[in-house]
Amino acid sequence: MMRLQRRIGLLLLTALIAAPTALFAQDDGINIVGSAVMQPVMNALIDASGAQPALDSTISSTGTSTGINLFCLGQADIAMTTRAMDAGEASACAGVGVEFIELLTGYNTVAFIGHPEDTLAECLTIGQLRTIFAPSSSEQIVNWTQIGADLPFQDLLVYLPDASSLPYNLLPSIINTDGIRSDAQLLDDEAAVIEMVSQTPGALGVVSVQSAQTATDRVRIKAVNAGEAGCIAPTSENISANLYGGARPLFVYVNLESLDKPGVSEIASELADPANADLILIQGLLPPNEERFNRNANILAARQTGLQSSAGDVSFSIPNSVAGQVTIGGSPLGLRLVSDWTSAFASRYPAVIATSTLTGEPAGFRNLCSGQVDMVIAYENLPADEIENCSLNNIIVTTLDLGNYAVGLFANAQSSYLTCLTTDQIIAAWSANPAGSPSTWSQVDAAFPEVPVTLLAPNTIDFYADILLQGSEAPTALRVDVHQNDDFAYRAAAAANVEGALTYMTWEDFQATLNSGQGNITPVAVDAGSGCVAPSEDSIADGTYALSRPLKLHINRAALARQDVQAFLWYLAQDANYGIIQTADLVGLPISALAGRRAELETLFREAVAEAAAAAAAAASPQSTPDPQAEVTPAPTSAEGTVNEATLIAEMTATAPASGE
Repeated sequence: MMRLQRRIGLLLLTALIAAPTALFAQDDGINIVGSAVMQPVMNALIDASGAQPALDSTISSTGTSTGINLFCLGQADIAMTTRAMDAGEASACAGVGVEFIELLTGYNTVAFIGHPEDTLAECLTIGQLRTIFAPSSSEQIVNWTQIGADLPFQDLLVYLPDASSLPYNLLPSIINTDGIRSDAQLLDDEAAVIEMVSQTPGALGVVSVQSAQTATDRVRIKAVNAGEAGCIAPTSENISANLYGGARPLFVYVNLESLDKPGVSEIASELADPANADLILIQGLLPPNEERFNRNANILAARQTGLQSSAGDVSFSIPNSVAGQVTIGGSPLGLRLVSDWTSAFASRYPAVIATSTLTGEPAGFRNLCSGQVDMVIAYENLPADEIENCSLNNIIVTTLDLGNYAVGLFANAQSSYLTCLTTDQIIAAWSANPAGSPSTWSQVDAAFPEVPVTLLAPNTIDFYADILLQGSEAPTALRVDVHQNDDFAYRAAAAANVEGALTYMTWEDFQATLNSGQGNITPVAVDAGSGCVAPSEDSIADGTYALSRPLKLHINRAALARQDVQAFLWYLAQDANYGIIQTADLVGLPISALAGRRAELETLFREAVAEAAAAAAAAASPQSTPDPQAEVTPAPTSAEGTVNEATLIAEMTATAPASGE
């Protein structure tokens, strides 16, 4: 097999920006830009292709985003990326006539491994992993009891491969930190990590999924709970289905015109050949499965352009030049989501200014129906009086669901009478009562035993307490004798030790407690009048679980015709930005639903644009000249009997002779 000559240029970002034309002006050579993570794979694909271009190829490690920008300026034949191109970048390519083919290359992965005989935290949440590996945990988080109150008092020892390895560099993006704790023990390579973990009880190691899989029974591989599908093992099937939270897909983008260059189509074809799975594996990445290789082959054979491999063909796209101002009002309940959303969006589209004034739902609804804001974030629907105000101002409101905030309850497992509580019983037990709160469960319900009521809640009593008590007919607050502690693991352990104990948690903490293995507690089902409903993502999504509150986005339909509003909404609907929803602790809108949300938005955008165009055309079209013999209709009068001035002016305009007649 013939070998391509290569010139590997490690080019500074500033040089790329200052003189891109000089760097990428070769007409005959193959210009490749993008992520350094992908460079070894690209070298291997070039070797495997056997192509012999007229000039040698140039591979420049520019980073993913800069590489995509250069590619979309037409200054590269191939871009290597550690994420899918987003809709705005795809639009930038289209804006200058660059059509591209998108091919899945493989997956960059991390797996978390423990000693083969350890049963410590066999499923770790992203929050727990952040606690373990965050820079602030250095010399602070040193024992497994700090990860979960149910875990034994055992030293926590963290091992990683060297700082140049793929798992080490991927880990911060998985756990959303700016680095890794400085006291983590770095070993020479992944094999050394596996060897050390296999000999060290209490150890937690980080390696690639493929290395963990080859370690067989020498280590115990831990599942990861990324917040949507629960505990997911790092299998190839789960990674291909985008279910495992410790993997990131990698892509190659090929300029359609460049396929006619010597060597380019040969290189691209290597990504359509399942025989190259081992080649990709050797470079430290998990290769696509046979189905995804075949999908690459079909895309390449048909020369299908656009985001075919990552998210299907997307007709809507955000132009990089989008500008404007998006205004948001509503409830402080949405502060976390709106803050993260606007911040991330601004970093990508700085010419769009998204401002929020979250002073409450009543003010937000008033401003929406008077046309002062584009959208309102709220947990309620518009009240009847505001619907009328919107109608008077010709404002139509479209509502999108953003997910739900939910509360989960745990009870002492020996207290069988607490395994299903009605909403009335929950309110009676938890709410402040001027006449005195019940001190025993028999005072909550005569059928319950005379056991003391013990309630545990976070120190910071926020809107989650409102969700807990939302069925109350009058505004209420938690009783003052609630035991408060912000450590959910502490509250779970305390509930396990006291008969009649009950604690509530955010959904993230509820899931973490379920996965912690804490003994002698049980989740509490809730009866809102239709029987006992266990807390789950499905029961929250379908509205049958009572202790949840939907977060909604009410949008002025006319604003949907504007490019800045479209860009803002589309940004949150992209798979790559699903972490914004997860971080806000919203549940009930899984990542699998985002494709449907994008289709819904596209329809709304088209309809809004068509409605705006029709309204503009109607306003601009001249009135037809009336028959001069037609009888003049008296001008309408108002309720007070005076002539309606606006109508009179309109009719005078309609009956006036046309210019030039």
